Amino acid sequence: IRSENETLHREVWREIATSLRVLRIARQSEITNDKLRSSQVKMIVGDSGEVELTDNGVKFWLDVTKVMFSSGNVTERHRIGDIDMSGEIVVDAFSGIGYYTLPMLVRSNAKHVYACELNPNSIDALRKGAELNAVSDRLSIIEGDNQITLQGLTDIADRVHLGILPSSENTWSLAIDCLKQSGGIIHIHTNVREKEIYSFVEYCLEHLNHYAGQRDFNTVQLQHVEKVKWYAPHIRHIVIDVSIS
Repeated sequence: IRSENETLHREVWREIATSLRVLRIARQSEITNDKLRSSQVKMIVGDSGEVELTDNGVKFWLDVTKVMFSSGNVTERHRIGDIDMSGEIVVDAFSGIGYYTLPMLVRSNAKHVYACELNPNSIDALRKGAELNAVSDRLSIIEGDNQITLQGLTDIADRVHLGILPSSENTWSLAIDCLKQSGGIIHIHTNVREKEIYSFVEYCLEHLNHYAGQRDFNTVQLQHVEKVKWYAPHIRHIVIDVSIS
């Protein structure tokens, strides 16, 4: 319709919005392949892409035309929020708009979270989300490339969260360096073929053992493997929880 009549195209979508009793409609699209994982959502009806939503007691804010919201990770957000982190210092190496940062502050009761993020639009959304949940005083946003910023967070964390796909492997050693001398927990997100999950877990533990030895840790122990969702045919998004001491 648009190619033949732009006015009719707009009228059709306005009628759809009226029927659905909504003021705004946006067209979803794949996120870009750039380092910022930018949104490519386009508004069809209405101008603003700003959204506030509540998930399991946690409030999020974002502009859907600027950043993405990972709705498929809902079960993992809930699982992380169910972990008692009272008194813990947490480093979230890929915080985004706060998919896991905010549940850790609001529901897990983390003492303080250092949230690393590169995308200015995601940082803006994270700040607003923290304000909505009244947790800004327990959040430090570390802006920039985490290959650099994580080096300034050594020996402070009880827990490190590596929530990036398809792989967070380039931050494994940095994550171990963030742990306190007493050790802690690392949550590693990755994509892996279903039939290769447990061989990849062994690969992960082997490399973590190597990095841990450089910090004089002597115990690397698998706690849990969570199958979050199907990412693609035969490809699973999993989270590997590892205890290091």
